[in-house]
Amino acid sequence: MYILRIIDPFFPGGGAQKYVLQLSEASKKYGITTILITNIKHQNSDYSKKLIDNNIEVIYVDFSYNPLKIHTQVKEIKNKLKSKKIFFIASHLRKADILGYVLSRKLKIKQVITLHGHISSLNFNNGFSYKEKLLSFVHRYIINSSFGVIANSKYTLDINNKLYSVSNKNSIVIYNGIEKLANLNTFKKEDSFIITQIGIGIGVKNSDILIEYFKQLNLKYPNLELRLVGNAGSERNFQELKTICKEHNNIKLIEHTDDIGSLISTSNAVVVFATQEGFGRTIIESFQMNTSVIAWNEGAPTELISHQKDGFLIKNYQEFEQAIKTIKEDKQMISELTNKAQKKYKDNFSLNIFEENIFGQYKKWRLI
Repeated sequence: MYILRIIDPFFPGGGAQKYVLQLSEASKKYGITTILITNIKHQNSDYSKKLIDNNIEVIYVDFSYNPLKIHTQVKEIKNKLKSKKIFFIASHLRKADILGYVLSRKLKIKQVITLHGHISSLNFNNGFSYKEKLLSFVHRYIINSSFGVIANSKYTLDINNKLYSVSNKNSIVIYNGIEKLANLNTFKKEDSFIITQIGIGIGVKNSDILIEYFKQLNLKYPNLELRLVGNAGSERNFQELKTICKEHNNIKLIEHTDDIGSLISTSNAVVVFATQEGFGRTIIESFQMNTSVIAWNEGAPTELISHQKDGFLIKNYQEFEQAIKTIKEDKQMISELTNKAQKKYKDNFSLNIFEENIFGQYKKWRLI
């Protein structure tokens, strides 16, 4: 049996790539053998090498939006696949959905759409170009004509219901699984208090609001340190944040790390300030690493966090300050809170749970 996954990942190491890598690691157990990647620039990436290390055959197609080329590309794909038995296509982003739709019709197979947060953020009635509006209309049609829809949170599914009028009878939520992180350094410093944001940016991730909150907080509590981890998306955003960091000795910018586990485990608090978060991978990673997490009280974090039981949900500076004060001063409560959070990770968000949920659903739908 073969599962063909069509993907078009945005960023190296991003959520969509990790999602597919997680499924590929289950290849021997569930029979995944072939992945089709619709973005040829990833051909020599570390991501592709990891897939090959997992005994996955990778087929690349340089897919174009041009409708006149689709027929040729489908023919090309069929030739590359030769006699493989293909019965299932899953896709992540709109470009891949279009190719997936065409292939599912041409090859007479079932397509399941997997919705992640970055799809949800598109609102085609709000200042997008004609091309964006057209693609959004196409995406709505594809979602509703596909065999099934799997969203990574209730929030993501609700947003897509509003944007695309999702009426697909096979619409369900399966939360992402998070792999066990390595942590080379597990000690929190006694003489400082470190706040960390992983995945940064002005606007969507609200790093600018976090910085303002941090400055206010620092007037009251000395020895605070803020770590901003990531590359801020756009160059303009990134340069702005770099300038801010140069002006403040206790705000550090970390562009890239291969050791997220240590960054989280040495933090006193990890913050998620995005107001339209589609899942919140960092929240679950913090649960796993016994580190307190503070998230904006909107979007998917409200599904993942039970306020003051396994994390903190905030909506203004006063609530942010109170959460930091509790983490700094109430050691007993924080010990109980982080233990509950770690148990929540093990019971709901481990890779084993994710595999059982997603492949169990495929079996229910008789895809495998």
